[in-house]
Amino acid sequence: MIGRILSAVAVLALAALPTAASPGTRPCLSGQEQAAVHVRLLQTELMMAGLSCGRTEYVSRYNLFVQKFRPQLVSHATALKDYFARRYGAGGTRQLDSFVTKVANAASQRSMTAPDFCTAAGKLLDAVLVAEPAQLAELSARQAFAATSGFEACSPKTRQAAGTTP
Repeated sequence: MIGRILSAVAVLALAALPTAASPGTRPCLSGQEQAAVHVRLLQTELMMAGLSCGRTEYVSRYNLFVQKFRPQLVSHATALKDYFARRYGAGGTRQLDSFVTKVANAASQRSMTAPDFCTAAGKLLDAVLVAEPAQLAELSARQAFAATSGFEACSPKTRQAAGTTP
């Protein structure tokens, strides 16, 4: 019985990762695409803080974040959309929506289970709001949740084979 439960958990964990376009390949990203994923993770984390921490100042600060970094958020969103369109063709939008939903669900889960989520989110909002727009991608990549994307950076060899740009 426990073996079946563990098998089911393993299947669910694998299903939560982004699906590859072809069997046996793991999605890899160019530097720009990886930055876009990290910024999306950060944006979602901050949005979840605004929605789930019950602090009106977090909502206000999230809105300031969006205003301050709007050009960067749009640019990174475009890079994500382009990646998913290139990787999955006609199914790109569906795959992107699935990825964004999984990211939001993971952030929601953290907000409900991590006892210090709201405190950490408040500190993250502080750090983000004093950062310069050019620092957004770097700041995003340094967060613990950046490692949870299910993607990895392409090596020069896999980048060439995947048709991605640096």
